[in-house]
Amino acid sequence: HGVVLGDADAIREAAEEMGVGQYYPLLAAMLTARPWTDILRAGDTGDARALHEKGTAADKKQIAGYAAQYAKHIGRVLDLVPRPLLLLFKTNDCLRHAERQL
Repeated sequence: HGVVLGDADAIREAAEEMGVGQYYPLLAAMLTARPWTDILRAGDTGDARALHEKGTAADKKQIAGYAAQYAKHIGRVLDLVPRPLLLLFKTNDCLRHAERQL
């Protein structure tokens, strides 16, 4: 809920409950496949479109760069989160791929 609203405090609390409190911006970015700044912007403007994939080459490059830069931390988050959340990550990935193909 906090991710969609761009509520950093709610995101932090949820991350702490899952045992990844220090990684709360990364957790939110992993769930949305958007940079932390886009998540906060969605909350500031009340416009969830900031969380939509842009699909441009520059956007794809930026996301790939973040994934490479934070690979070690992403692995740590995946180690720490509750196992059912791993299914959510995979489901999100599959849905994003299906949406791109439509």
